[in-house]
Order: sequence, then structure tokens, then C-alpha cells
Amino acid sequence: EEPSAEELEDFRQEQTDQVRAAHILFPLPEPAQQDSVRRLARAVLDSIRSGADFGEMARRYSVDASAQRGGDLGFFSRRDMVDPFSDAAFALQDSGDVVERPVKTRFGYHVIQLLGRRTVPPMDSLRARTALMQIRQRAAYDDAIKALRDQVTIQVNPEVLGVDLNVQ
Repeated sequence: EEPSAEELEDFRQEQTDQVRAAHILFPLPEPAQQDSVRRLARAVLDSIRSGADFGEMARRYSVDASAQRGGDLGFFSRRDMVDPFSDAAFALQDSGDVVERPVKTRFGYHVIQLLGRRTVPPMDSLRARTALMQIRQRAAYDDAIKALRDQVTIQVNPEVLGVDLNVQ
């Protein structure tokens, strides 16, 4: 569906506010292990609040590709990240601030530090339309995949695979 002129203008204005943030990603484990991963994320956050270097902690603990850059994700607009992450990053006020508690997204638990803010000129209408359409297509695709996953049950038949699952 084509975005309206009002939606395009809102999107263009929304993209002018950007933050630069760093994060430490702790992957989302199986449900039984979530408490231990959340505790580790909290312990790392407590260490940072007590003076540990955020970049060093990111290099040591993060499983994200940004870990080599000390967790630095560069500048991004609100819609560039998943909602819980963006909400937390944009809520931070001053450069150097870190979140109060780890932020849970579909990717895992994040410890986030604000590195800076900036305002950029609005993108032109054609580029905004293209970007907004890509966001909508990605969301529709994600929704379709989730709906399919919710409908499917996978069963492994060891005989078809030719595998003995009782091997130790």
C-alpha cells in the first residue's frame, strides 16, 4: 500500500532525529536459560555502572558484529531498530548514559549506552517513500513468516534421515 503524503512527511521528520549508541548483546537462549543470561547482562551492566569500560565489556561479552567496535552501532533513526531497543536508546538523555536494566528484544538482552545525538536534514520525498515501503515490506514478510511458523509442527523421523538418535 502506498504511503499517504502525511505518512511520508511524518516519516521524513522522524528520520531527522538520530542517536549514536553502543550495545552489548546477550543472545536469547532457550526459555530455561533466560534467567541466567538476564543475570549475566545485569551483572555486566552493574560493572559498567561501577566504572568498567563499556567498549571493553562489549568486546568481551557481546555476540554482535559491533563487539569489535566496542559495541558502537553508529547513528540511527528510531525506525532503524526494533521498538524496545529504539525506545530505550532514544530515552537516554546524555552522552555516556546507560540503560537502567537490560532491554529484551527478539534478538536477546541488550545493555545500551548513548554515545551522541544529532539532527540531520529531512530526506527527499522519493527516498522517504522507498525507505517506508521497504520497512512495510519487511514487516509484512516478518508477519507472514511468524504466521507460518505458528502453524507448523516439525517432527523428525529418524528412519527417513537414516540416523540412530540413540547413539551416545
